[in-house]
Amino acid sequence: GNPSPDYADFSVSGVLRMRTGSFVSVWVYADEDSSCNVHEQSGFSCVQLETASGFGADLASNQAVVSSVWTEVVHWETAGAGGRAGLFALGVGFDASTGRFTARADAVFIASAQVVLEHPSGGAFAMMVAVDGNTDVYSGMRTVSERALSGILGLSASGVVQLQAGEYISTWVQASDVGVNMCTVKSSSGFACAELLSPGVAFAARNPIWSELKPYQDDGQVNGAFSIGADLDYATGRYTAPAGGYFFVSASVFIHSPSAAIGKGCVALNALPDAESGLFTMAGVAKSGTVAFTLSGAVHMYADDFVSAWVSMHGTPSYDVSDESSFSCALLETSSGFGADLSASQAVTTVGWTEVVGWETTGSGGRSGLFELGSGLDVATGRFTATVSGVYLVSSQLRIDGADT
Repeated sequence: GNPSPDYADFSVSGVLRMRTGSFVSVWVYADEDSSCNVHEQSGFSCVQLETASGFGADLASNQAVVSSVWTEVVHWETAGAGGRAGLFALGVGFDASTGRFTARADAVFIASAQVVLEHPSGGAFAMMVAVDGNTDVYSGMRTVSERALSGILGLSASGVVQLQAGEYISTWVQASDVGVNMCTVKSSSGFACAELLSPGVAFAARNPIWSELKPYQDDGQVNGAFSIGADLDYATGRYTAPAGGYFFVSASVFIHSPSAAIGKGCVALNALPDAESGLFTMAGVAKSGTVAFTLSGAVHMYADDFVSAWVSMHGTPSYDVSDESSFSCALLETSSGFGADLSASQAVTTVGWTEVVGWETTGSGGRSGLFELGSGLDVATGRFTATVSGVYLVSSQLRIDGADT
């Protein structure tokens, strides 16, 4: 969510195992405010992954954060029933007790974490997926949130990472001013990772200076950055597809604003930023501070199409894009999936869970990356049904208007 009472933005991504006939769909929960709208600028995607190593985990129990230094999140679980049946562990890389996933061989991975943090006072809060416990801000897969009051917030980060054999990733959180009022990582938090088999094309770049965000530092200069193939132009910040295919893209962008402002972020196809591309989000800051965007999803590209990250700020005459920002992309080996945008805004009229329905998978211009591969998605019900058992990458970007957050 975010500090404005007018809208909230949510980004969720992860990896889960689905059996034939199982389905996934997007749901929103209203605790007290039963009159809001899921805006049509929301997106949803799911693709089957060819993988031999990975996991999807849920935190086994609440974990206290008792100091203002980085705290590693531990004690996860990878099995469950009912709505938790998608949890899994494939291979032996994940130690659920320590919360560390160790690469058994050199490979490229998609990783994501969703942390629900209860904080008894205001402050700045951060979460990241770190390599070998290195919480250097330049290592990517990181997000921040600044809150004036106590409450519960969701922190989401995802991206592509290259690991050498023996290196590990884990989830970390930080609160700026814990003092006697400790924070709590809730058991509803999640952590996931999956190896990409035969990643002929992939990159993760750090340190942009941009508005179409550019340039990036060369991959050899920044911890966690890498490039396979020569298709990322570091000067322009654009990744060009060498051949047609289905790609996972993610961006984490941090903007320092000197005053109250509303920001928009988008991963755009062919320099055509579009709020209804399925890869769009909004965030705001009530006074001077940091605006954070987190975006991820699947997109279809033809040869020579390109993607890049874009931002737009309203309410402030100037702003700085932090060099802590990151951008990543990887070609996926898949035979089933989709990338969708909500076809029309949907009213939420009841307290509790509401399923989001009515998606579309075709478009033109900046929306031409929407796609449907196979017959698993029912756009009317918003449910994607697995036609074969396997591991799937799922992501959603939701904008909720009229919510009292």
